[in-house]
Amino acid sequence: MSIGELCSRIVVIAGRNDTAATAADLMRRHHVGDVVVVDETDGARRPLGIVTDRDVVVEIVASTRRSCVASRSARR
Repeated sequence: MSIGELCSRIVVIAGRNDTAATAADLMRRHHVGDVVVVDETDGARRPLGIVTDRDVVVEIVASTRRSCVASRSARR
């Protein structure tokens, strides 16, 4: 079986200036684990990369949690 037969034909996209929260909301609403980030110029969309649910957890949620833990430690 080829990868073309396995891939999803419905692609969820976000603009390059959208927030991580917007990307997470798109993933939740569309029940997907990733969003293709696009740049739109002159009406043409060009893929720039992909953001995954793991990216959101590792970069956003985990870093926020580290900040909270550091803040609690500083108060003691």
